[in-house]
Amino acid sequence: MIVRVENKKQLKKFILFGKELYRDEPNYVCPFISVQMRELVPLVIEDKTYFALYSEREGKILARILYTFATDHKTGKPACYFSFFDFYNDIDAVRELADAMSAHAKEEGIDKLEGPYCPYDPDTRRGVLTNCFDKLPSVFLTYNYPYYVDIYESLGFTKVTDTLSMTVPTTEKVYKKAKRIAALYKGDKIEISTLDRKNVKRDIKAIADIMAVATTEMNYESAPSTSMIEEIFNGMKLFIKDEYVLIARERDTDKPIGFIIFLPELNQIFRHLGGRLNIFKYFYYRKRVDKVRGWLQYIIPEYQGTLLLGLMFGKAAEVLEADGIVEFEGGTVVEENRKSYSVFENFGGYIDKVYRIYERSEM
Repeated sequence: MIVRVENKKQLKKFILFGKELYRDEPNYVCPFISVQMRELVPLVIEDKTYFALYSEREGKILARILYTFATDHKTGKPACYFSFFDFYNDIDAVRELADAMSAHAKEEGIDKLEGPYCPYDPDTRRGVLTNCFDKLPSVFLTYNYPYYVDIYESLGFTKVTDTLSMTVPTTEKVYKKAKRIAALYKGDKIEISTLDRKNVKRDIKAIADIMAVATTEMNYESAPSTSMIEEIFNGMKLFIKDEYVLIARERDTDKPIGFIIFLPELNQIFRHLGGRLNIFKYFYYRKRVDKVRGWLQYIIPEYQGTLLLGLMFGKAAEVLEADGIVEFEGGTVVEENRKSYSVFENFGGYIDKVYRIYERSEM
């Protein structure tokens, strides 16, 4: 039986299904339940711009999915984008759910299904994990069982693109190389500073300005506004370490030209919290974090291909080495964006996790 979520009780059941599905999987990190409720109540119940369904048999949920209808920026045509597509290894239940979404899309005159996106934004390219099932996922990335790929393909979904997560073991050799590259930069025309919480609005505006100029189709379809970045920062400020945010500006003009943001590998902490924020546990496990994730990295076009990125990584290396960081995982990039992940290869990095975006035509 297919149930469409229409109230908070059903939505909480929808959200908690993930925790139940992966209850015996050590590499699954349960998202904060209260955060998901806060994000999804307006979308699913109040504004009804997203639709949440689950397949239920004898009172037990077997599969769930969240989807919305939006314009495909590349084709200009409407598409159905989905996420939260989680399920037991039960092809009948999953097919029933996918068919219900498909039928709704057809009613709206839409013949393309695409996803999954993480968490539910088609500009945030993630997808289905296709390898590394024995490894803890990085923060903001998803985990799923190996059988997901077979289920997708059995349902007639085909690959759109893979998104790649790069890993760099931060050995002493890597730290020395980063510092050596930074030392190649001569002069004092560029100033690199870390996040200043006393003047955080200035730094947030700098980040927004850089993203607006540097954004291309290889990363986001459209850059977030200053207010959006400020909202994200306010939600993340507990987890952001000021020294892991580096912003480059021209010294003479104060023009922002590039930034990088690292995050402590929060999943090393969150895996112990069970979907609920416990401040005492959070700070206890934070002291034991030994990995970081490259969250965002943007440089305006006129400084791309220069030593600026190397200069910023060299400055970051000093902080990461002092903190005892042994591994760096870059943010995911689409496989076509060779330029982005070749940077990590220069530091001994390798393609680690591979996530796949799927599509299906409903002709």
